[in-house]
Amino acid sequence: MRLVVLIIFLGCALPAAELADLTIRYVNNEVVTMGDIQLRNQMRRGEYERKGLVLPRTREEWLGFSQRSLDDLTDDVLLAQKAKTMGIQADHDEIVLEVLKNAKRSGQGLSLRDQAEQRRQLERQRTIERITGWYESMAPQPRPLDLLAAYKADTSGFNRPAQSHLLQMIIRPTPPEERERIRTAKAALLRNAQAATDPQVKAVVDARLAAYLGAAAADQEIELSRLVTELTALSAVLSQPDVTHAELARVDKAALGEAAALSASEAQLMDATQVRASLEAARLAFTGLRGEGQIKAFRERAKQISQGAAAGRGGDIGWVEPGLYTKEFDEVAFALQPGELSQPFLIGDTLCLVLCAERAAALVRSFDEVSGEIERTQRWQRRQQARVRAVGILRTQASIRDINPLNQLGEP
Repeated sequence: MRLVVLIIFLGCALPAAELADLTIRYVNNEVVTMGDIQLRNQMRRGEYERKGLVLPRTREEWLGFSQRSLDDLTDDVLLAQKAKTMGIQADHDEIVLEVLKNAKRSGQGLSLRDQAEQRRQLERQRTIERITGWYESMAPQPRPLDLLAAYKADTSGFNRPAQSHLLQMIIRPTPPEERERIRTAKAALLRNAQAATDPQVKAVVDARLAAYLGAAAADQEIELSRLVTELTALSAVLSQPDVTHAELARVDKAALGEAAALSASEAQLMDATQVRASLEAARLAFTGLRGEGQIKAFRERAKQISQGAAAGRGGDIGWVEPGLYTKEFDEVAFALQPGELSQPFLIGDTLCLVLCAERAAALVRSFDEVSGEIERTQRWQRRQQARVRAVGILRTQASIRDINPLNQLGEP
């Protein structure tokens, strides 16, 4: 089932079914739809989660994320079209059997529509692999001496470095646009709630309106926050089952509901100082713990406050070696011994707290042990280079037209 990513983050007003069918780009005579981009986003989200990376949060970041998916899909379409003209195609019968086996292995039945969709995706994937392999075969193939030369050129690079089993918490300060959204919503609440008819709601709104109008510009934000707080408290009182109260008018219910929602949103706002304080408090709570108790406490807290893709796993990003993440991360994480916690540290605008659960020593490997790995790496590099060259040529010959630019699909 397709994960409707852009509905959530772009806030498009179209129904989900219509949005999925919306044409975004023509690549020669073939369309790329919003549904195609949603599916590619889903796959890339999975990659982010496996690597413990922070997913985009703002509208601009999600647009960039989706633009990358659109460009990748365009390249795939061009390669598939080229394969068709050359008579290169995947083995249909093999793919049918693979789809059935996957369904049986998962223990979940697939509808005929789902089976057809999986077959379509697999056929395109295998066809692209074949055409890319054809382009790769046109390049000179490595000889055994080339593999040995690559090993000698960087012998240490083929050794397995020391690895660490790491858990991390990641928190980013609230972006300015989210703060502005809440501020605008509070001002709208004050404006709309003036139509309230319930005496208690009206009394709160009238008092805050008078204070807001009489306050200096710098203090008006304080009055808006007080309005949210007081209406939220009133909402809790009026919703008690033992309270006898006339049925609230729609405008009163809307005001109380919006206040409660804004109160919850405001509670999540954090600036850089608050983020650091939150991680330092967590670190202090873990400092006296050891072994499994420390790891368990860290996991539980990470599930509560971490914003990283691995938060659902308690911040566990598994066994990691240097180079997988940024240099700033490596400098801190790989200086830790088992059971040791880092201080909160910055990567860009993100604050991190890392716990080292285990370490594995570096491993020296001979050429015989790594020759297969070198060959696979070089083959992958040749294939990627062949893909880039092929797509570069195909794009110059293609008709690519954007029908609905992503940045016109609405606000997040």
